[in-house]
Amino acid sequence: ISLEACSLRCLGMATSAAQPVRVVKSAAKEVRVKVVVRVRPFLEHEEAESCVAITDDQSVEIERDGQCLQYKFDSCYGDKTTQTELYRNEIKALVMCPLTGQNASCFAYGPTGAGKTHTMQGTPQDPGIIPRVVDQLFKEIDRQAAAGDHKFAVTVSYLEIYNEKVYDLLEFKDADLPIREDVQHNIFIPGLIEKELKSYEDFTESFSAALANRSTAPTKM
Repeated sequence: ISLEACSLRCLGMATSAAQPVRVVKSAAKEVRVKVVVRVRPFLEHEEAESCVAITDDQSVEIERDGQCLQYKFDSCYGDKTTQTELYRNEIKALVMCPLTGQNASCFAYGPTGAGKTHTMQGTPQDPGIIPRVVDQLFKEIDRQAAAGDHKFAVTVSYLEIYNEKVYDLLEFKDADLPIREDVQHNIFIPGLIEKELKSYEDFTESFSAALANRSTAPTKM
């Protein structure tokens, strides 16, 4: 099982109320979590016989060994869902979080072939969550800058955890970076490169170079 993630951080700004999502309480703090399911369409070489069905916008049914298993989530999307629909319904509102003093993260989780890369990265013709987030972020920053409301600085980091080792994809070296925890229980990675971005074009240049450094291998199942 692997994941692809997009994380938006904000430093030193006042917070405002976030959209209602499930609150998971832990001993340390409350964490707002929303779980979304997206079913991908069949590939050309696959047999078009599905055991998964979206019964409503929050329910999934899976047929297995003659049994029908039902699961509930915050949102569910079928195989006809477009990148635009998913982004508009689930991600767009989160982009305002770092601009109002809140952190936000989105990650796709699942085995090889589940559609994580398509959902998170997409293609130049049909971009996924990460490029759409950055594009919207810069448009909102430009709007607020034109109004003279705030000044913002945008930086990007891109790491990969592969075979239990951490690699910096923006400045790739065959070195395992350490993972640390500070006194406030925040996770950080010493030595991880942060590049400042001035525009969406800066992002595409850095992102494309980082993608070339990724490792790809199937999940053993």
